[in-house]
Amino acid sequence: MYALLLFILLIVIETTSDLSLYYSFQKKYKKYENILIVFGGVLYILMAVLYYYILKHYNDLAVPNAIYQALTVIAMTFVSYFIIKEKFTIKKSLGILIIFIGLIVLYDY
Repeated sequence: MYALLLFILLIVIETTSDLSLYYSFQKKYKKYENILIVFGGVLYILMAVLYYYILKHYNDLAVPNAIYQALTVIAMTFVSYFIIKEKFTIKKSLGILIIFIGLIVLYDY
């Protein structure tokens, strides 16, 4: 349960950081560019600390990294679709499906 909470927090923080950095170069938010870049950077530092605790919990490098990367891709896909309004293509859908299959394979780890 502890690791799951760390993963969820890590994904929420990375998604927020990625959005912050994405918005930093959008014309609509140009006047907040520096603040958004610094905010995104600080969140990435926090992510490093959380990831340290995840690695410490698993005492493994490959599996937690695969879980973290897969969950991040899935979260960012939903964020890009619902918040940024990007298009969902067949290729993206197939990629997400393959990532879900990979997570299922790693589930019992």
